[in-house]
Amino acid sequence: MAGEKDKKQILKISGKKQFLEVMANCINIDRLYINFEDYDDTKPKGQRKGQQVQIYIDMLDAYVLAKDIFSGKIDALGKKSRETAKAGGYTYAKEVFSRIGGVSAVKLAKMGAPRKDKMSLSRTFKITPGIKTKWVLSAESGPGEEDANRLIVPKYKTPEQIIRVGMNDEQLKVFASAIELLAHAWMREKINGLVLTQEIKM
Repeated sequence: MAGEKDKKQILKISGKKQFLEVMANCINIDRLYINFEDYDDTKPKGQRKGQQVQIYIDMLDAYVLAKDIFSGKIDALGKKSRETAKAGGYTYAKEVFSRIGGVSAVKLAKMGAPRKDKMSLSRTFKITPGIKTKWVLSAESGPGEEDANRLIVPKYKTPEQIIRVGMNDEQLKVFASAIELLAHAWMREKINGLVLTQEIKM
């Protein structure tokens, strides 16, 4: 329901025909959930939704990302990436932050939604220095394989789905603020749980 979704949406940043949402849905499973979607506003209402890629990042990892944005580390990495691209004659700079994840083939089968190629579903989140905008946050998905560490590793040259949302410096900081807000809520929940369940011996 729309009302329920709005309550769980902490932040929404929109591009021309795409957006990302920072959601509160998954702090109970220790994850930051970022929902990426694109749409076609020329179509009738109810038919505008296009691609969707859902990103899940370990909450502590996401918290460190927020700190790196606020400290200027991500900005410094972005400058270095741009300089490297320029020196090498490349049009596009390399990403400065990337995390992979996804759903294993076994889990997809249990969910009743196996891929036709029987592979795992890979998802990748990236923060990359942009050209038209200072930053590009992207989510992509495609076939993957589960490695020895149970990570879903991408196995494609071109993703099946990719959604990009451009941001300026201020928007990136707002994005980091939303992450920090959720991370603090998650930490309070964890600490309260420890206090409630811990036995104090005198």
